[in-house]
Amino acid sequence: MIGLLIIFASGFLTAVLLLYIPERDEKSQLEAGRLQAEATAEARTDTLKSEIVHLENEVNDYKAREDDLEAEIKNLQAELTKANLHIYILSALSDINAARVALTNDDAAEAQVYLTNTMETLETLKEIVDPGQRDKVLAMQNRLALVLAEIEDQPSVALSDLEVLANDLTLLENTFFAKP
Repeated sequence: MIGLLIIFASGFLTAVLLLYIPERDEKSQLEAGRLQAEATAEARTDTLKSEIVHLENEVNDYKAREDDLEAEIKNLQAELTKANLHIYILSALSDINAARVALTNDDAAEAQVYLTNTMETLETLKEIVDPGQRDKVLAMQNRLALVLAEIEDQPSVALSDLEVLANDLTLLENTFFAKP
C-alpha cells in the first residue's frame, strides 16, 4: 500500500511539475503581456486623444483663417468692382471728350470713331452701377444714340448733347468717387 501511495504521490508530483507549473508560468506571462498591451493601448489612446485635440485646434484655426480670407476676398471684390466702375466712367468720358474735340474741329467722322465703343461702355456701366443709377445711365445711352444720329447733319446739336453727356458722366463719377 505504501508502494502504491508512493507511486501515486510521485505521479501527482510529476503532473504538478510537468503540467501545472508550466501552465501557471504561461498564464503569468500571458497576464503580464495583457497588462503591458493594455498599458500600451492606453498610452496610444492618450496620444491619439491629444493628437485629436491638436488637430481640432488646427481645424478651428483654419476655419478662422478661412473666414478672414473670405472677408478679405469680399472687400477686394468690392474694391475691384468700384475700380472697374471708375474705369468705365472715365473711358466713356474720355471717348465723349475726344468726340467733342473732333466736332469742335469740324471732323464728324473722327468723332464717330471715338464714339464707336462708347455705347458698349455705357451698357457695361449700366450693369455695374447701383440700381438707383441705372436709369441715369440708360438716359445717357439714349442721348448717345441721339448724338450718333445728329453727328453728320447737326454737329452743333451733337456737340451740345455730348457736353450734356460729359456733365452727366462727371456727375456720376462725383456721386461714386468724390471725396470730401
